[in-house]
Amino acid sequence: MQAGMEPDWTKQAVRAVMLDRRRAQSRLARAWRSRAIARRVRDLSAWRAARVVFLYAPIRGEVDPASLARDAWARGLTVAYPRVAGPGWLAFHRVGVPAALAPGVMGIPEPRADEATLIPVAAADVILVPGVAFSLSGDRLGWGGGYYDALLAARPGAAIAVGLAYAFQIVSGLPREAHDRRVDALVTERGLALPGAGPDHSRRSSTRVPPIKN
Repeated sequence: MQAGMEPDWTKQAVRAVMLDRRRAQSRLARAWRSRAIARRVRDLSAWRAARVVFLYAPIRGEVDPASLARDAWARGLTVAYPRVAGPGWLAFHRVGVPAALAPGVMGIPEPRADEATLIPVAAADVILVPGVAFSLSGDRLGWGGGYYDALLAARPGAAIAVGLAYAFQIVSGLPREAHDRRVDALVTERGLALPGAGPDHSRRSSTRVPPIKN
């Protein structure tokens, strides 16, 4: 955990630092950490019980959940990836193979628009969430478009939002606005942290979470 970043930092400042750290990773380190994170996700009871999982295609050095997609397909789960369907709006579509994704908005790989493969947010059991930085309260800093905030606000109470991050992306605090939404769990290559979010994911939890351990 990075203790030097506190909520009085601006979002732009945190993004700049974290993106520099992600770029500084070697390709080998990024791949190793992504595989370690995937192993920990596969150990989650929510993942083992899931029937419908929402994944994402990584960009700019994000944690790569590709091995989780392979695991889900092998188990016969419904795997859905996001497509930018409008300002601040992600639509998730069922995907059967990685080749079904093609560069879309901002060059991000996404499925094609097809009503037949559209999966409603209400169907999701587990939502894997990328981010630039996270706090141990479950706060998340993204790219600033509000796409995942809108998704997390719209999800049903039963869907578990799991933030995937490298350990250096976890900070002691983040600047927070009214529209920001929390994740339920954070998984890094070092372990799992449960922020203790209740049914109201916009409420600040008073739960104290221990540091992630090796």
